[in-house]
Amino acid sequence: MGDNLKRPVHFGPLGLTLRSENEYIDRLHQFILPTWFININWRTNQVLYYPPALLAQTNARSLCFPAVGSKTRIPRFCNELWTNFDRSCAATDLEGRSAGRLYVHTMERIHAVQARFPNSTVDLTFLESQEDMQVCRGGLTSLGFRRSDVSTVIRARKCIDSACETVFVEDYRYETGLLISDVVQWYKVVAALRIIGQGYFLLRGVGLMLSCYFVHGTAKSQKKMSAWTRARKARHLFMKVPTQCVVFGSPFPVTCYVFAHLLDAPFTYDVLESHFFSQGGVLDIHLESFISYAVVQMRNVWIYALIWHVVVSATTSRWLARSNQLNNGIIGVPEFLLSVFSSITLIAQYRSTSFRSSKILSMMVLPDNIGRAWVPTKYQYSFTHRGTGSILLGGVVIDLKFLICLTFVVAGAWATRVVWVNWMANHRDGGKNQYSHWFVLAPTPVPYSAGVLWPTVSIVVPFTASFRSVHVEIEELQRQIHKHKYNAPSARMHVNTFRYIQHQMKCLHGRSDDVEANVAFMNAVLMSDPIVYLRTLLGRDRSTELAYYQSLLRPHQVVLLPVVVVGEHNEYTGKLKLLRRVNALELTWPELVQCG
Repeated sequence: MGDNLKRPVHFGPLGLTLRSENEYIDRLHQFILPTWFININWRTNQVLYYPPALLAQTNARSLCFPAVGSKTRIPRFCNELWTNFDRSCAATDLEGRSAGRLYVHTMERIHAVQARFPNSTVDLTFLESQEDMQVCRGGLTSLGFRRSDVSTVIRARKCIDSACETVFVEDYRYETGLLISDVVQWYKVVAALRIIGQGYFLLRGVGLMLSCYFVHGTAKSQKKMSAWTRARKARHLFMKVPTQCVVFGSPFPVTCYVFAHLLDAPFTYDVLESHFFSQGGVLDIHLESFISYAVVQMRNVWIYALIWHVVVSATTSRWLARSNQLNNGIIGVPEFLLSVFSSITLIAQYRSTSFRSSKILSMMVLPDNIGRAWVPTKYQYSFTHRGTGSILLGGVVIDLKFLICLTFVVAGAWATRVVWVNWMANHRDGGKNQYSHWFVLAPTPVPYSAGVLWPTVSIVVPFTASFRSVHVEIEELQRQIHKHKYNAPSARMHVNTFRYIQHQMKCLHGRSDDVEANVAFMNAVLMSDPIVYLRTLLGRDRSTELAYYQSLLRPHQVVLLPVVVVGEHNEYTGKLKLLRRVNALELTWPELVQCG
């Protein structure tokens, strides 16, 4: 570069400083939806050329601290602390620490080249590139990082008259990364949130076991059941509880885990990214390390669970309940689907040259006569030139990207299925669509205690484990329903089962023993949540008032219902005679779980 440049030596090295704006796509999560989630990177680049005459008068100290004064251009790394590798490198990085100060190490290499080629002229070129401090958005804590790199090119040439021939070129690269975060200050809060969430799950498990034990109560007229028999029945009942419904059905621990994830997600995801660097094009991750990374990455399952809590709460709110929508079941996500969604984000940090991009979007030349102090003031921190380059999207934004993509995939599959089912119906059944409009799973049938004794978000995962006995009971009914030649997808079986069970739960005047058992089992599981249980016992809201009602159609039928349900006056809760109002504290656990 400097072959044709002529300048007095005492003016210092020749140089050029550029400000560049480029897009930044290096990982798979950055490649997803790049037009919606834009990552822009601003860098300050500088090239300095030291001709042989200047280099002959330069030593290690004058390279960064010239005697001429501040008007002489010096490398930008001279004012950076990281250039002392003996202090900035880790204690275990002996090779990195051995380099010492960058400018001293560079001059040592120059002297080695000069000693190797004593009859040649040696020149030096510095290529510097420094990122602006990038602020990572994607959580409640602050995170910033900056990458810098310096390449030194030492060239030895043999010159005869005006003809020169290059005999040796050495390229040496120094690079570093600076991470700034306040997550350490939030460590106790994050740890406390996760301990509270985990402790609540343990308490929920104990409460569930006690609920399964005490639900096998006996009336005074019956023979008392032994403790061993009750424990054996409790174990059998406990094993039938749908695990995912218990794990994701409690809003309190889910919220604790979500807040903890929001606090440390930017930092933990950035640390995970550093473990996926592929030096030499080879990704070296051991199985044990991968499992530990996967556990951290899949913490976003609590984000997905909370989002579905909001969806279920919105679809079963009071203004929808007035149209009897609440008694038509609660739509939940299929079991383990949240975990599957979460596991897909394990590939978020995947790197490939096929989608890597650092395309330069804009560039400007900084003037030579500008003082060093004016560079950050005018060009680095100016909103005019910096734009949105100070922000990189990470943390929970990565989770949001994958959730959006998966939502598009599920919506596309559902739309395809609807078109396919309608086409089959038009060609096989004369235009009559006899098939389910649900894609994977029908809503969960719920008793009248839903939304009163326990929140509807407790069914964020379908509660289907307790309906097997009822399902066996209606197999003959389903054979009668299937009169068409075309067999609907497997979801139709679930839909017919749902409709039958929900109808049986609504019909208070003639419930079977299986339906009553299912209502009691569902209440026993969902009311074992400590917060739900305390609210039921200590709450004084009118919505928690209970009463015994007698069926006017079948006088021997007596049911325990929330008062607000009967007040809606529909065809199912009509023809009921109020016997007496009761408080939850007056009832035993086997009596309370019969409500609904």
